[in-house]
Amino acid sequence: RHNRWNCSSVSAEDPRSSAIYKLGYRESALVTAIINAGMVQSVWRACRLGSVVSCGRHPHRPRRGRSWAWAGCGDEASFAVYFARSFYSAVDRSKDLRSKTIAHNGALGRKIVARNVEVRCKCHGMSGSCQMKTCWRAPPDFQVIGDRLHNRYDYAVLVESENRRDAKLRLAFRSARRHPRATDLVFYEKSPTFCDLDPARDSWGTQDRACNKTSFNVDNCGALCCGRGYNTMRVKRTEKCNCRFHWCCHVKCEECVHEDWITICK
Repeated sequence: RHNRWNCSSVSAEDPRSSAIYKLGYRESALVTAIINAGMVQSVWRACRLGSVVSCGRHPHRPRRGRSWAWAGCGDEASFAVYFARSFYSAVDRSKDLRSKTIAHNGALGRKIVARNVEVRCKCHGMSGSCQMKTCWRAPPDFQVIGDRLHNRYDYAVLVESENRRDAKLRLAFRSARRHPRATDLVFYEKSPTFCDLDPARDSWGTQDRACNKTSFNVDNCGALCCGRGYNTMRVKRTEKCNCRFHWCCHVKCEECVHEDWITICK
């Protein structure tokens, strides 16, 4: 959100139609991984809700002497990963550099979900005594997925490939290892600055973006405004305040107006 490229152009309906997906930048790698992770999470949850009949259901009974039991299906995660992999493999079966990087980054996105499975439990018993507990495996929240992938984005590696169809991706710079790890995001084109408007490169510029003049991070005005400077302006915002509960039964609030100073990139 605070970077020069802030994902705003990636369509929620079909992210693959966005310009960034068709390019080879590290941002393209991140989008590919997110799309795959999102599909795994969505299919997994659909399986849990019974919306997908082909998930394969194997309910677990509690073992003797055990005060908890697994709920749901043991192979929902595997099916979701399989479904996402099959879907995107069917879309593009070519073996050029772009297709290889898409396959690599897509596999990483699916793997991030599968490796961050959460165990959630619900208690059963009189007055919440938790005499019996039902537990199930659930996909991680998307905030967790996003954080894991953003860490990979920061350390994404530049790759290249030989012309042979069966050639593997290899690092574009000299290193002790020749090939990228399965846990690396990979890209093959260096990103533009994203400072100026260029829709073909999915760059919408940073003019009129809010920045933080006191920050030392990527949202500081010097970095975000690309050296163009910034304007300071006063804006008004309205929020509820002085809320009180009235018997019975509603909450009544006043509206307070605050004035803030914000900095906007030129």
